[in-house]
Amino acid sequence: MINRYSQTETFELPFSATVISDREVEYHLVRPQPLSSLSILLNENNTVLPISVEYRSQATDEQWLPLAKTVIYQMEDNRASEPLALDQSLVQAIRIKAISGSWGELPPTVTGKRSQVDVIFNAQGSPPYALAWGSHLASSASIDAKQLVPASELPADGLSGLPQAYLAEPFILGGEERLKATDPAQSSSQWQTWLLWGMLILGVLGLGFIVLKLAREVMGSKDNK
Repeated sequence: MINRYSQTETFELPFSATVISDREVEYHLVRPQPLSSLSILLNENNTVLPISVEYRSQATDEQWLPLAKTVIYQMEDNRASEPLALDQSLVQAIRIKAISGSWGELPPTVTGKRSQVDVIFNAQGSPPYALAWGSHLASSASIDAKQLVPASELPADGLSGLPQAYLAEPFILGGEERLKATDPAQSSSQWQTWLLWGMLILGVLGLGFIVLKLAREVMGSKDNK
């Protein structure tokens, strides 16, 4: 399988917004996406606003990473600030803070764009063909284009001249559980980590109990004197 990024075909992915305050808002995608650009549009005309933009590759990441400090604007003649270039960075969450001023009643609208990915595969047997994706346990099966399609077999216009397969109705194979499945080694590692934390917490509690007991004994001996 070959992944080939196209510079002309893109898909827009709208973020859902969670307003923290009138100067801070967080945005989320359902799943991480390799974004080529990020559009931040104000919802009020004739507005100029300096902002800071941070992101998380995974919604579960603890730390926000700096993305940009920029100025966004929206004018009545539909002129607006340019999107931020991301170069296929993996993004699931965005946090925007107004450096000075506010965006008004409605927070900015954030839309991510990702480049179209053309998947070239070796068709075996008769159609229809099933393309399975999304398993957390799956390993990469990509190979170099020259290995999959020898130069002697390429059409005159190259890879773009290969026959196209068209999308039929999608169907679910493993569902959400398969997307988040972990292998036995990873599950064992997670279990051992939780066990270690449990032992550390019990040790701290036990040490605290001993210190408290000694403190009471010392105070009791002083009272007897």
